[in-house]
Amino acid sequence: MSSLPRAPRLAVHGATPSRPSEAGAGRYPRRHHHGVGAVQSGMRLVQLDSAQHNRGNRFSHGVIRRSLRMPKGPRELRLLPRSAVLKTGGVDHADWNYRPILGSISRIRFKLVVSLLEERPARRLLEIGYGSGVFMPALATLCDELYGIDVHRMTAPVGASLARCNLQPRLFCASAAAMPFVSQTFNAVVAVSALEFVIDLEAACREIQRVLTPGGALVVVLPGHSALVDMGLRLLTGKSATDDFEDRREKIIPTLLRHFRVERQLVRPAVGNAMFRLYTGLRLRSGAR
Repeated sequence: MSSLPRAPRLAVHGATPSRPSEAGAGRYPRRHHHGVGAVQSGMRLVQLDSAQHNRGNRFSHGVIRRSLRMPKGPRELRLLPRSAVLKTGGVDHADWNYRPILGSISRIRFKLVVSLLEERPARRLLEIGYGSGVFMPALATLCDELYGIDVHRMTAPVGASLARCNLQPRLFCASAAAMPFVSQTFNAVVAVSALEFVIDLEAACREIQRVLTPGGALVVVLPGHSALVDMGLRLLTGKSATDDFEDRREKIIPTLLRHFRVERQLVRPAVGNAMFRLYTGLRLRSGAR
C-alpha cells in the first residue's frame, strides 16, 4: 500500500500541553470530533504521540479505563439505558434492542462481539458505525481507550449522552473508507451491522488494515441474507432488507477475505443451515487466506 502524504500539525481544542495531538500523513475533507474538544475544520490525521501510547490507563480525556472492565465470569451485556439513546439517522435502529422479541434477536450481535473480543481485550479500540453509542458501555469493558467513527453529524449530542453515562470515547464524523487516523493506531476495530452500509468496501478494508497495529484484529458481525431471514425482518419491523442493504450483504465476506484471514467464526443460531442464520461473527487478521 502506498504511503500517504504528510500533513501539518492538527490543533485539538481542549488538549493539554503535556498530551499533544499531532498530525500524521494525509488529509481528508472536513470531519467533526467530540471527546477532547472540537477539531478545527480541514481535519488531518489524528496521531497519538509516544507518551500517549505509553500512558495507557492514565489519560483524563477520551479514555475508558481498565477499572471499568467487568470481573471474570458470566458477562452481562451492558448497553446504554433506553433513555440515553438518540436517533442519529434513518438506518439507526438502536431502539430495536429494547423491544420484546426483536430486542433479544438484535442483542445477539453484541454478544457475538464480546465473545470474539473478550479473550484478547484491546488497548485501543475503534468502533465503525457507532450510531447512538448503544454498544459503547460493553466495548468500554474490553479496552483502555475507546474511539468511534460514523458518517452522521451528531458526534456532540451523542458524546454528551455518553458522558452522562460516565463514558468518554473520542468520536469522529468520518467514513470507514477515509479514516482520520495515522497508521497502526488501533489494536482492534469493531463493526456491528455496519459494513453492509459501506459503498466502497474495498477502500474501507484498506483503511482498516492501515489503522490496525501489527497483529490487530477486525471483529465484524454480519446479518443473514436468506429469504426467510428477510421475511422475519419485515414481519418484526416492517423494514425491507433490500431497501437498506441492496446487494451489499452478499459481497461483504468475499471482499473481507481478499484482505483478511479468518481467525475465528461464530454463527447464530449455532445449528441449522444458512437459510436460518441470523448473524455471523468473524474475528479477522490482516493477510488474505
